Amino acid sequence: MEKRLLNNYLALCVKQQLGLNVDLTDQYDFAENLVSKKNIIAPTFTDKVLSNNELKMFLSSLITELNYEKCSADDIRERLENLQKSHFEEIKKIV
Repeated sequence: MEKRLLNNYLALCVKQQLGLNVDLTDQYDFAENLVSKKNIIAPTFTDKVLSNNELKMFLSSLITELNYEKCSADDIRERLENLQKSHFEEIKKIV
């Protein structure tokens, strides 16, 4: 999965749910689950996220959901397209 694609998706979700414009580039990384050997999104939250409990909980939940649902890059693209369609003006601010 592309990090830029995931950044755009997470940033849009945060903007829509919490009203925050946040650069999430350094807030997660891709890793391999040691047990299942599948690729996952691993939170690497910095103080920027950790200092905002609501943001931390939202991102943690969103990342867990993405890992649990085994979302592919195509799934993320589809979700992003759906969010873009429903909030076209919001996207202009993020992108």
